[in-house]
Amino acid sequence: MSELTDFLNFLISSFIGKDEYQLSQSENNGVINYQLQVKPEKAGLIIGRQGRTIKAIRRLLQIKASQEKLHVYLQVNSPNDQNQLKKEEEIPSREEGKELSRSEEKVQELAELVNDSDN
Repeated sequence: MSELTDFLNFLISSFIGKDEYQLSQSENNGVINYQLQVKPEKAGLIIGRQGRTIKAIRRLLQIKASQEKLHVYLQVNSPNDQNQLKKEEEIPSREEGKELSRSEEKVQELAELVNDSDN
C-alpha cells in the first residue's frame, strides 16, 4: 500500500474502527479515486454534522496528497438509502451527537498532527 492509502486508513479507522469499512482505489487520468464503503450504522460518524467530518478527512487527504504531488478524490458509499442517510445527518440521536463531537475533536487532533509533521 502507498503512504497515502496508509494515511487514509489511519484517518478512517480512527473514527469508525478497522473492521467497519472497505477501501478501494482506482486511478484515472492521474487522479487517485478512493471508494469508501461503510456500514450503515457508521455512515453518520464518517460524514459528521453537515458533512464536517468527511470534509475534514478529504482536506487532510488532499494536503497529504499535495506533499506527494498527487491528486485525490474520496467518495463515501453506504448500503443505506440516501434519503435515510440525509435524515440521520440532519437529526442525530443524543448518543450519535456525542460520537460526532468526539469525531470533530479527532479531526482537530489529526489536523494538528499533519501540521506538526509539515514543520
